[in-house]
Amino acid sequence: MTLVLKTAILIFGFSLTIGLSPVAYSDATKIAELSDSINKNLAARDWDAVDENYEEIYSVYQSDHGAVSSQALAMAKVLGQWKIQAYRHGLLSESPE
Repeated sequence: MTLVLKTAILIFGFSLTIGLSPVAYSDATKIAELSDSINKNLAARDWDAVDENYEEIYSVYQSDHGAVSSQALAMAKVLGQWKIQAYRHGLLSESPE
C-alpha cells in the first residue's frame, strides 16, 4: 500500500470520528452513504471522486450545524488535510503535474 493511500485512509478514518455528533436522520444517512462511497473510491483510487465526496460531507456538516460550528470546523480540517495531500501528490485532475 502506498504512502498516499495510507494517508488518505487515515484522513478518512479521522473524518468518521466527527460523524459521532448528532445530525438529522437524513443527513446521517447521507454521511453514511458518502462514507461508503469514499471507501469504494479510495479502493479504486478514484481521487477526484474522493474529493467530491469530502466536499459533499463538508456541505452536509455546514448546513446541519452551521459554518462556524465545531463539527463543520473539524470536517473543514479533514477536508483541508485531504486537499493538501492530494495536491502534494498530484492526485486530482486539476493538480499541477
